[in-house]
Amino acid sequence: MTSIEQTTHEDEQNMLTSHRSYICDVYGDKHPYFVASDNVRKYDKVRLIVASVLCLTFMLAEIIGGILSNSLALITDAAHMLTDFGAFLVSLTSLYVAGKKRTRKMTFGFHRAEVIGALISILSIWLLTGILLYAAIQRITSLDFEINAEIMVIIAIIAMIANFVLGCILLFPDASNRSRRKKSIIRKHGMGLRSAFIHVLGDVAHGAGLLIASLIIYFIPEYKIADPICTVIFSVIVLCTTLSILRDILLILMEGVPKHISFNEIHNVLFSLPEVSRVHDLRMWSLTLGKVALSAHIVIKNGENATEFLQKATMLIHNNLDVYEVTLQIEEEPTELPDMQIQDYQS
Repeated sequence: MTSIEQTTHEDEQNMLTSHRSYICDVYGDKHPYFVASDNVRKYDKVRLIVASVLCLTFMLAEIIGGILSNSLALITDAAHMLTDFGAFLVSLTSLYVAGKKRTRKMTFGFHRAEVIGALISILSIWLLTGILLYAAIQRITSLDFEINAEIMVIIAIIAMIANFVLGCILLFPDASNRSRRKKSIIRKHGMGLRSAFIHVLGDVAHGAGLLIASLIIYFIPEYKIADPICTVIFSVIVLCTTLSILRDILLILMEGVPKHISFNEIHNVLFSLPEVSRVHDLRMWSLTLGKVALSAHIVIKNGENATEFLQKATMLIHNNLDVYEVTLQIEEEPTELPDMQIQDYQS
């Protein structure tokens, strides 16, 4: 390519990119999106620390109660709390790592660390639940065990209170979360916190069954089989509660379009600008839950100011959609250009 051809090509393309730097030029470090994002992480850390301390305390109480009462269901609940405690630690570590600044090798930063931490948490509860299911089946087949129903009832009530308190701590919304546009309360939080909450949600379900089983055994001792049956039923429920978060993890790792943003919605927002002629290579993905990245090539009509349009389009995307990172390439409309709109994407 000659120098004249290269200059002509560059003039026709007029490539410009924009991302967070433009937003910071307008708002400084106080752009609502990024301030809310930082506040969410800070509140998540505080709640996870408090939840970790409470979880460890109640877990020790259940272990002691399970040993004294010889209840597998209590040991099961304590084991789930142990998994929760591990999940809280993984989530705390993930949130810390995700907050690190990007480097030359990790150009997108460390946001995916939170996703990986959540995945480890999910896999750990699957492993532990499998072990507990095996132990429960052994008890059902042998029936060679005795239960101290009084201790079991007392610990079951304490466990219900503990799980309720933990759920309230993890779900309690803060001011920054209320200002963000999401479809559900849980989705306002980070992947790590949501993963931890899913663990507690499973324990609440298990705790309810534990209390019912303990009352049955207390009033009708010959129905002691309710203890391992409770373990089987609610272990399955706990496994089911992890499927939703697992689907979100896989969607992020597969670079899929985030659930709360529609491909056509982004497309329509861009075409609401009168300067837009065509849009191609439109891509959306998530760095982690709540941090959406977007890149696109936008062909504008001849005679339009590319720099002004770039700023206008970037602000429009940030103000109308929860997009964390925006990269736009602006191209001037050539004389002949094939149709490159969203028709080249499969639904």
